[in-house]
Amino acid sequence: DHKTIQMPIGLVSKAVGTAALPSMADLAAKKDMEGFKKTVIYTLRMIISIMVPIVFMTIVLSEQIIRIVYERGEFTIDSTYVTSYALICYIISLIGAGGTNILTQAFYALKDIKTLVNVGLISIVINIVMNILLIKPLQLGGLALASSLSLTYYFIALMYILDSKHLKSIDFEYLYRIFLKYVIASLGGAVLANYTLKFVMQFTSQKVNLISSMIELVVPSAIGFSAIAVFYKLMKLEEFDIFAEPLKRRFKRIFSR
Repeated sequence: DHKTIQMPIGLVSKAVGTAALPSMADLAAKKDMEGFKKTVIYTLRMIISIMVPIVFMTIVLSEQIIRIVYERGEFTIDSTYVTSYALICYIISLIGAGGTNILTQAFYALKDIKTLVNVGLISIVINIVMNILLIKPLQLGGLALASSLSLTYYFIALMYILDSKHLKSIDFEYLYRIFLKYVIASLGGAVLANYTLKFVMQFTSQKVNLISSMIELVVPSAIGFSAIAVFYKLMKLEEFDIFAEPLKRRFKRIFSR
């Protein structure tokens, strides 16, 4: 469902992008392109380092998410299977959508609205074409996958245009390496979450209800995200320290009372 996927985007990427806009606008006005580039890359890393784990974990736990949110009344278990399949096809767009929210703010700061409009129009055309091509073989999943592909194109196109037109110095090889680390860490966490889910379902599958679905969601999620955090630390990704530091300060305040 569109609202299900928009929730993490709205809570994370839009908030971060909006917060970063004044800084980017100030740097753009000063023509400090090096500072502008560092701000954009840093903000993108923060967003994508969150979105990639969410994508992998949602793929593993899609049925549990849909069951908790929607499965009641006329929304049967068959409806859950169909909708979770569509969610998996659509969740891929989370990375592109999150990155696009940041890059949109960057282009606003540069007062380059024309590029956003032009790339957006091409993205719409791609979405329509992909809908036509994918709706028959993949049905509902085809519509979701078409949206994912068009959003991913929008993000990648904006990224390359931002560099070629304004910055001319983004180290894409460095970004690819960082992204690969996010993927490897998230894949490892998702695998552990999947094994945990299978273990938990040995005890909960006898009676499917809200409580059993919550257990099937919460326990594998806790294991999976904890594992991803450990992998981030082992891979020496700075995002671990950035996210962990506020938690450390909070725990210190709690235990110092």
